[in-house]
Formats: sequence, C-alpha cells, structure tokens
Amino acid sequence: VGCNSNYNNSSGLFFIQKIQAEHIQYISDKTIKKHTAEKLLLFFSKKFNYDITPFKRHYDLYPQKKHFEKIKTLLKDNIVNPKGKILIGIHLGCHGLTKKRTRILKPFSHPKAWSLKKFVNMAKKLKKHNSNIQVILTGTRAEEKIGKQFCKKCSDTINLIDQLNILDLAALMHSLELFISNDTGPLHIASASNINIIALFGKSDPITTGPYQPANNRIVIHKPKINDISVQEVFNIACNLLYTPTKYPFKRTSS
Repeated sequence: VGCNSNYNNSSGLFFIQKIQAEHIQYISDKTIKKHTAEKLLLFFSKKFNYDITPFKRHYDLYPQKKHFEKIKTLLKDNIVNPKGKILIGIHLGCHGLTKKRTRILKPFSHPKAWSLKKFVNMAKKLKKHNSNIQVILTGTRAEEKIGKQFCKKCSDTINLIDQLNILDLAALMHSLELFISNDTGPLHIASASNINIIALFGKSDPITTGPYQPANNRIVIHKPKINDISVQEVFNIACNLLYTPTKYPFKRTSS
C-alpha cells in the first residue's frame, strides 16, 4: 500500500524509518472479510500504535523514465500503424497456472484462470467490433507456452510475455485503455494506475484479493467456476468501459 521515503499528511503516505531488530509475523485471519491490504494496514496500526484514519488507501508504484522509454520502444517496434490504435492488455495466466505440476498435468487449465479458448474468442470478438483494437499479452516465462497458443489464434497480438519487470509493467499500464486479467499479480499492478480493469474471479475471493481500491472503472466478474463467465459478459463490459464518444466508435452494450 502507498509508501514513500517521506511522510506526507496530504497524501497519506508513510515511511517507517527504523524498526528495532524484531521478527514480525503476520498471519491473515480468514474470518475477517476485508481486503488483504486493509488487513495489513490494521495489523500495522495495532502493532505500531499508528493512526491510519487519515491514510489514503491506494497502491503506489513509481516507474521511471527508463521504464516508459522501454515501453515506447517495444510498442513502436511492434505496432505497424499506431495512429488510432486501442491497446488492450490481457494476462492469460495466474500463479497456480505457472507451477510446474500444473503445466505438466493440466496445461493451460486452472480454477483461477479463465480458459484460453474464451480469452481467444473474446479478443476476436472485440477486434471484429473495432478493428483498431490491438491486444498486448503480459506474463512470466512460465506463461510463454499459453501466450504462443494465443498468438497462433490471434496473429497480430503483441506478445510481451517475459519481457517486462514490475516497473515496466506499471509503465505499460499508462499506454493501455483496458486491462483484462485473472486474479494474479499484474491485476494489482494495474490497480496502481487509473486504467480500466476487468478482473475475472472464480475460486478466489475478490473481497480479499480484488482490485484495490474498488472504482467504477474496475469491474470484477465473479462466479464460483471461473469458466461460467461468458465471453459475451466480458465483451459487454469491455465495450462499456471503452466507450468515449469523442475518442472511439464504440457503442454501449446492454449487460
């Protein structure tokens, strides 16, 4: 949650200058139905007798000029005609999907990950609706195979899997109009910016690990079985989030 090297009352940022050598253990209480970030703040508040009432709840990441320059170069090298492009980021995987056992026994399948087929169909549907859409994939090295499978079906995809560190990814968010993701790390990196977000949840609980903080442009779709989420649902929400009369020729769709 928001951190900086200086304390600032107006922004609610804080910095712990020094903590005496002490092992501090945090154990999440699953009976408390709050976001994990809120539970960590409460833990901090009680442990250090710190008043968090005026604290501005948000995530902070600080990509530097070199990170923005890297993204600028990657996009320039991969987009043939950038004018008018609508860049949409997609994260196909999740932490569980990257584990070796899962990759061997059930490749591209996990209770926390929307199916590859649905991601492909959704991307195709969006591009058919507006040909200016350009999909950008994010992910780790362990997600390279699923990314290649996606690119076989959507050949004009910009595949940045295993090319970005955390701050590169944070810089990328400033170039995207929408980020669609399962419950995984990049979803929370996206939450540090003002980007439109569609978060797909199945097995996990969005109350504790959803986008933080909630906002009108951060939409969570949660069903007990993640693949019960339909392509049409995601498509409708994407169109509604992307709708800007003066910018894009999108039409709002009924949910």
